Amino acid sequence: MIRVSLLVFVILTPDNMTRSGSLKLLNTVRDVTKTVSNQLKSTIDKTVDRLSEVTSQDPDVSSILKGPGEYVRSYGYDYHEFNVTTKDGVILSVFRVSSGFDFIANPPHQGPGFFLANMGYDVYLPNTRGNKFSSCSESTHKHFYYSSFMEMAEYDLPAIIDAILSRTGFTKLHIIGHSRGTTVTFAMLASKPEYNKKIRLFTALAPVVYPDLSPAWSILQSIMHELKGVMDCIGYSRNRIFDSSKVNDLSFGLMNPLVCSIGGGVLCSAMLNVGMNPKLLRNVEHPRLNSSRARVYAVNTPAGSTVQDFVHFFQVIQTEKFAKFDYDDKPACYPVDKTNQIVYGQSTPPEYKLENINVPLVVFHSKDDTFAGPDGVAKLRQKVGKLVVNGGWYYIEKSKWLHLDYLWAMDAVQLVYLNVLRHLRESDKLEDGHVRDLDELFALYQTDTKNYISLI
Repeated sequence: MIRVSLLVFVILTPDNMTRSGSLKLLNTVRDVTKTVSNQLKSTIDKTVDRLSEVTSQDPDVSSILKGPGEYVRSYGYDYHEFNVTTKDGVILSVFRVSSGFDFIANPPHQGPGFFLANMGYDVYLPNTRGNKFSSCSESTHKHFYYSSFMEMAEYDLPAIIDAILSRTGFTKLHIIGHSRGTTVTFAMLASKPEYNKKIRLFTALAPVVYPDLSPAWSILQSIMHELKGVMDCIGYSRNRIFDSSKVNDLSFGLMNPLVCSIGGGVLCSAMLNVGMNPKLLRNVEHPRLNSSRARVYAVNTPAGSTVQDFVHFFQVIQTEKFAKFDYDDKPACYPVDKTNQIVYGQSTPPEYKLENINVPLVVFHSKDDTFAGPDGVAKLRQKVGKLVVNGGWYYIEKSKWLHLDYLWAMDAVQLVYLNVLRHLRESDKLEDGHVRDLDELFALYQTDTKNYISLI
């Protein structure tokens, strides 16, 4: 079966098959997919029943399934949720913790969202198109899922920023971005310079602008064009992907509370570790993730994305250019009638002009991060290094500190967020009062981190 799948990808290359032949084969693939789906339905139904039993045993999982608000309030925090409508009509949910889900998945003493709320900040957790907390009208967005971080930077983040500033009356805010959140923010600031004046400080955790990939991920990159062609023609690209709450999604079989209850969550933690860096099987030797929270992570992780977003990332890797989406490099079944000339007025997608950015910057990165690796981060520094505030470039030397550790590591507050807080306070020039004294913070949170962080 595996060989057949690989053959499909090889056969679909333009050099080996005509378009009509490709469509005939893809129709066969579609029929096979439908048959397999029917056979799996009864198995999935039984899995869902068992899943309900497991989730009822963990109060955090049960509350999260009812919604982020139920979960946040269960820890005694105020919670508000509101919708933001972008200029092109997409509706996005924004979560406010008085004081996206990944930042609050750990309990208050470990979760960065809760930590910053404790320090006196109102924390807004935005969502972007493609994930489970976004929606649209099918009549106005027929091709809603044919979007990437380009649309998020063009429409989503600007709308969210404007909505928050309007609701609060402030003229500026802080942005703390992780992974794709940094991608979207850099793209927005580069392409919409007017938003630079609305950002007081941008903290980039594991910035993914020039992504580095391990050899294991590079294999996927090598077949991405053919893979997207298959997904387009069987309809997979027209739906949200990597949504662990959908029983017909591949990620559901890998990340759901039932699977993550096995072995006290060790299995799911191991899968997350391997996904972040296949070379580093660290779960037993370096248990940085809290395995007991694995079922909680699995409820909303992953929360969904689009095929086109992944294609766009691999385009950046292949071309080594942080540029807008290439509409001319698309498969035969791509339904959107767009070309680079139509959209951009030129034959190639324009690069994002990072020189347009004029926002104070703080950066955190680590040596073992597969996606924000040393080479890519070094290239980013050449572009935006002059924006980094004094002492604001952090290199985490701690062994096997991976991409998701910024969000979920049990020592993330000590290694990362105490330093984030320093720069927030310096930027705001706040008086001690409604923000707790830093000496008291260190007494509560600090561990010996001096050997693991370098100020470069």
